[in-house]
Amino acid sequence: VQQAGHARSLLKGNPKGCIRLPVRPNGWVTADATRSGGPKYLVRASVPRWRVVYAPPEPGGKGSKYSQEGTVIVRADEELNSEQVMVLHRGDVVEQAAPSIVTPQGIVRMPVTTTVVRRTAVESGEVPDPSANGQNRATVSGKTYGWVTADASAAGGPVFFKPVAEADRDKYNQQRRRRPKA
Repeated sequence: VQQAGHARSLLKGNPKGCIRLPVRPNGWVTADATRSGGPKYLVRASVPRWRVVYAPPEPGGKGSKYSQEGTVIVRADEELNSEQVMVLHRGDVVEQAAPSIVTPQGIVRMPVTTTVVRRTAVESGEVPDPSANGQNRATVSGKTYGWVTADASAAGGPVFFKPVAEADRDKYNQQRRRRPKA
C-alpha cells in the first residue's frame, strides 16, 4: 500500500480517533483504530532502497564504454532516451521515489531519489574515508531525482537493481560458497 495524501483522523461517532489514509492507486484504508478500541492495521514502512547489482563487461569487451563512465544511467524522466542526469556504479544504493512502471517491451523503469551510498571515485583522486563502510564508499548528501531501468531482462537485457536486503543476502551467500573446505 502506498500513501497518496495526508492522514485524517475521524472526529465523530463510533470510529472517533481512527486514522484513515488515502492510498494508491485509489481508495482509503484505516491505518490505526487503537483510539477507538480497534487494532493498528498499518505500520510505517521505510522507503524501498535498491542496490546496483549490474557489472558491465570487462574493458575492451562489448560495452566497454560503460565500464569507464558508469554502469547505470539515471535519466530525467521515464523515457529511455531522456536527458542523462548522472551515472551510478555497482554497489551504489538509491531510494525508490514512486511506483515503478513497465514499458510495452517489458522493461521495468523506476523513479529514484537520493543516492544514499555512493562509490568513492578513486580515479578522480579523492581519498576514501576509512570509516565509509569500509569498502571505499561514502555517503552523499545531495538529492538527485531521476529514472533508472531496474530490470531489462524481459527485453533481453540485464537486471540492474535488486532490493538492498536481497542484494546483500546474495553477496553473502556467494562469499560463503567460495570458502575452501578445510
